[in-house]
Amino acid sequence: MKILFLGMHKILSIFLAFSLLVVIHVSAQNSAQFQIHSHNDYLQTVPFWTAYSAGASSIEVDVILRDGKLMAAHEAASINSDRTFESLYMEPIAQGIGNGLITSFNFHLLVDLKTEAYATLKVLEESMQNYKHLLYTAKNPEGLKLIISGNRPKPEDYRKYPEWMLFDYQSTELTADLPWDKIGMVSLSFRQFSIWNGKGRMVEEQREKVQNFIDLVHSFEKPVRFWGSPDSKSAWKAFYEMGEDYINTDHPIQAADYLKKLDHNIYENTSMHEIYRPNFELDGADIPVQNVILMIGDGNGLAQISAGLFSNGNELNLTQLRNIGLIKTQAADDFTTDSAAGATAFATGAKANNRAIGEDPDGKSLANMTEILADYGFSTGIITTDQLTGATPASFYAHHPERDDSDDLAAYLSKSKLDLFIGGGGDNFASHYDHLKMQVLNW
Repeated sequence: MKILFLGMHKILSIFLAFSLLVVIHVSAQNSAQFQIHSHNDYLQTVPFWTAYSAGASSIEVDVILRDGKLMAAHEAASINSDRTFESLYMEPIAQGIGNGLITSFNFHLLVDLKTEAYATLKVLEESMQNYKHLLYTAKNPEGLKLIISGNRPKPEDYRKYPEWMLFDYQSTELTADLPWDKIGMVSLSFRQFSIWNGKGRMVEEQREKVQNFIDLVHSFEKPVRFWGSPDSKSAWKAFYEMGEDYINTDHPIQAADYLKKLDHNIYENTSMHEIYRPNFELDGADIPVQNVILMIGDGNGLAQISAGLFSNGNELNLTQLRNIGLIKTQAADDFTTDSAAGATAFATGAKANNRAIGEDPDGKSLANMTEILADYGFSTGIITTDQLTGATPASFYAHHPERDDSDDLAAYLSKSKLDLFIGGGGDNFASHYDHLKMQVLNW
């Protein structure tokens, strides 16, 4: 919202204006393009379905060959006979296709082999015979792909395996003669590039190394993923902005929820506003003051002012003033102050309980500045983007113990000393219009 302040009177005019101050604008990032890699997905309370419900594009399962079966486990000691690759993944996927819960394969399985590659892949090929109708082929281009990670065959052997089987290439040596048609992604340990822990910002030199590798992989038109990377909101955002294709996480639902809201949570000012630079030529001069304008940004504090500075080249009209100070308007009955107690302090110079409008802790009416100034022949007015019965504007004309009693607050307006008021909430004054001698402008 924009705040409008006006003031005209031959003696003195005081206009009070209230607004929620918005100083930054939405940046246009398309967070719908992010892709998540559900790391060690088999350790989730509900394997596969947790990642699928989060929209994960890459779902990882560690596999150990034991007695001719593919067990979902990271090491032999953690093997559970009921947790096989088929029972945790292929059977749920087949059932999901059959009952319509899965309508397309917008994901792949990353199968991380923990046992010798060639023997394990032989069993994997055999076990996939029951799921041939689901798997990717030239005749079924929308089918499910399996990308083999961990222990892998030699790159020169990649083409010996079925169409549905691709490989996770793990080397910084990227050349044109690699079997790129059989490489599903390129993955490396994040620690090869940076020691960043996901807090604050990455050191620029390390960030450039990460970015350069991402760009190199993309030059071969392949996706990239980093394992062992930080797993935090700051990290998810950083990797998304650098273009990592599959963002590695153990928290797929939380990561997806955060990333899909990035376009709503990230703001950037796209146009700087021109700064007013006062010349102060009358500052300190012994001449009558014509107008005084009290501006209140409701809910506005140092954090909002800082955000405004950052988004406008570190300059605001507010920061051109010669003098600036801090005031503590702590409520009489609480450490945290609400708008009613805060505005009452501004209007009257006295502390009030939270929720109280123009009254002291004993319920006694406090004279506000519009009432005091009227006795000296001054004219006053209020302009607000809030409702006129909102706690902040009401504190300058009403006296009532409860900020939410709009009808009671509205009744005070016709009896107030205000000469002008402009704001919202005209419906609150329906029963008082006949008594008003001033015009209500309902925005």
